[in-house]
Amino acid sequence: MSEREQVGADLWSGVDLSGITLVIGLGTGQLLEMLAVEAQQAGGLVVLVSYLQPALEAAGDLATQLPIERVHCRSRQLPLADGSVDLCVVNGSLRDVPVPHYRTFLDELWRILVPGGHLRISDILPASDSPEALTWRRRCDLISRLGHAMGQPVALHADAR
Repeated sequence: MSEREQVGADLWSGVDLSGITLVIGLGTGQLLEMLAVEAQQAGGLVVLVSYLQPALEAAGDLATQLPIERVHCRSRQLPLADGSVDLCVVNGSLRDVPVPHYRTFLDELWRILVPGGHLRISDILPASDSPEALTWRRRCDLISRLGHAMGQPVALHADAR
């Protein structure tokens, strides 16, 4: 296992994947595969949602080998029942949510989570002082404040290696 893979595995160590895990955004596909392998071992199911059909198609090979369901939809209108998801992972796609839609997006995530469910936001950005990086830091602050205002736990992890 490479150092990068070990860091990724450490971040997910101890996370219960025996239920339904919703992944919003494919990213590189590595996180989806790792979660699906762990879910398979734990008897869980991973649901990948994306509005981008190519992302869903890219996960097709994995979905034939691992417990992955693919759903084409907008993340602000998830076709899932209230309280049906144990873990929600926003993977590399939060930056695509327009700031005016954050509250709607997060409300939708809290709606589908079971009581005591968990939300994880995963994204990788290079460390810099670029306008994009500064905007991202402001968005992280907004997420933190929204979570606290909604009475939901928030944990942000940053690794600038």
